[in-house]
Amino acid sequence: FIHHPLLDEVDDDGVWKITHLNWFDSQSIAMGLTRVIIDPDCQDEDDEDDPNEHQANFLIGTQLDLSSWEWTELGDVVPFFSVPKGGRHVFHTSTLSCNTSTLLLVGSNVGSDVAILAKQNGAWDIIDVEEGNQMSCPTDEDDEFLFLMGLGVVMVPIPGMQRWHPFPTLASTDGSLTGFVPCHEILGEQFFSR
Repeated sequence: FIHHPLLDEVDDDGVWKITHLNWFDSQSIAMGLTRVIIDPDCQDEDDEDDPNEHQANFLIGTQLDLSSWEWTELGDVVPFFSVPKGGRHVFHTSTLSCNTSTLLLVGSNVGSDVAILAKQNGAWDIIDVEEGNQMSCPTDEDDEFLFLMGLGVVMVPIPGMQRWHPFPTLASTDGSLTGFVPCHEILGEQFFSR
């Protein structure tokens, strides 16, 4: 049984609900939570976006032993747009293997960006990626943002070598797939090759 105190938290802002789970390595689980704070005064029926406030919280739990867990709360991780009426914020995750540990890719169905999480000095944190090098869905012909519909990592063989290289792919709302070749700032592509 996995327990986090946030799941028991009941206050005026509403109850957190689990919308995503991913047991991504032998000792760690990713958990996406969301809640909707209802605005009783809002009457705008013409707007296609939900006028209520949607909050998201991403947690990573690391199992210390059979009965205890250490939790890292990372908030919404990636920015997200307004949620459509009747919709809900949901996280997408996929693992990105590298030579030192496992990295976790995190995106949202109501956003375009994908963040990279890593465990550094014993704690999970968001990696700061240089401007222009982030993974995100493309824009359409009208320069409108597309939303993330899926996230995966394909292992691709490197021609002429006995290695494989991860190739993160993003599925967007227009039906397209966008691929990325990760490269470490100092170690280059070798950091990700297997």
